[in-house]
Amino acid sequence: MEPGPHPSKEEVRAWMVRRCRAHLPPPAPDEIRRELGWHLLPAPDVPALPPVPPPPPQVPLLLAEMAALTAVIWCALTLYPAGRQR
Repeated sequence: MEPGPHPSKEEVRAWMVRRCRAHLPPPAPDEIRRELGWHLLPAPDVPALPPVPPPPPQVPLLLAEMAALTAVIWCALTLYPAGRQR
């Protein structure tokens, strides 16, 4: 529901003065809205969006990257050991 037209402050104050002079208990919120002409407008019908699929899991990609990096480093260390001079 969207908010509809609101009464002015003067209209609300005049209504409150009338209610206080009547010495009646406060009315229900729906009655207050009806007396002040403050109502909710129905929301426009908007078609629902299709559900969004969850993102693919990132762990397998991370593990594949780590495995590839480990293989490259292992090859580099095997081909170029630290103590060998070029």
